[in-house]
Amino acid sequence: MIQKRPLINDLYTADPSAHVFNGKIYIYPSHDEDIDVENNDNGDQYDMKDYHVYEMQDENTLPRDCGCVLKLEDVKWASKQLWAPDCVEKNGKYYFYFPARDKNGMFRVGVAIGDKPEGPFKPEPDYIQGTYSIDPCTFPDTDGKYYLTFGGIWGGQLDQYRNNKWSADNKEPQGSELACTAKIALLKDNMTEIAEEPKDIVILDENGNSSFPGTITGSLSGNASTATKLQTARSINGTSFDGSGNITTANWGTARNIQIGNTAKSVNGSANVTWTLGDIGAAASNHTHGLVNLNSEAFSGGNDLNTYNSTKTWVARTLNSTT
Repeated sequence: MIQKRPLINDLYTADPSAHVFNGKIYIYPSHDEDIDVENNDNGDQYDMKDYHVYEMQDENTLPRDCGCVLKLEDVKWASKQLWAPDCVEKNGKYYFYFPARDKNGMFRVGVAIGDKPEGPFKPEPDYIQGTYSIDPCTFPDTDGKYYLTFGGIWGGQLDQYRNNKWSADNKEPQGSELACTAKIALLKDNMTEIAEEPKDIVILDENGNSSFPGTITGSLSGNASTATKLQTARSINGTSFDGSGNITTANWGTARNIQIGNTAKSVNGSANVTWTLGDIGAAASNHTHGLVNLNSEAFSGGNDLNTYNSTKTWVARTLNSTT
């Protein structure tokens, strides 16, 4: 085993991902230049213009620099700062995912494709639409699907987004506000586009419950005979429930991402939110809903689902004209 010392000494590198391809270890780090810029939370001190890949024969062999595999000047949509990347293999092709600031200074995630794990990689003409922030990472699932994750606050700009929408008014959460979570989205088969809007990554405990503070606490409880039969397609802040009892929440805070049927919407107390039958979906609308107690507020009746945030009372609970 290599002694405890830096693996790479010839360049300033950071944030590596590592993978085993074809029996060898490949390291994909970012590469920083030594410039005289004062540090700040925006990351302006990081001057990152290219990527190098490092190859190790095994864990006992020091890495070999495979050379520069991608340059900023080759990424037509990017303006600066090639930050932490990742790489994944599919069907003999290697997909190199990287963040960079676009021409407006906003971080996006791009992808470059190569025939070998050590590169070089040719970037796609544009960034992956619907992506933002930094630190992309790929997750190949056992069913053959591939997912893209990303997200980092401050210089990474994740805290400036709510429900995948950017606003200069969005700030880093404070106090009891929910933290900004990393995002995940299914990749299309071509590996160059996402197949859905990014979703929050929610950490679950050993019982499958959300361990994220301020969301649903504990499991369902209460009188099952008076509770709704909300199916598993329903969730609050990523936690599903089946209608076997009442739902207890810690607090509403400043925002909640509530999903009913096919559609998730933000409920933040500043405006009413409505789920129509179209939002809910035909499959979900076949379920009958009775009384539910959310945060000690009951709701029932009607055709569409309307929230009145000032009182946190829910009305219009019937999805198929059956109360």
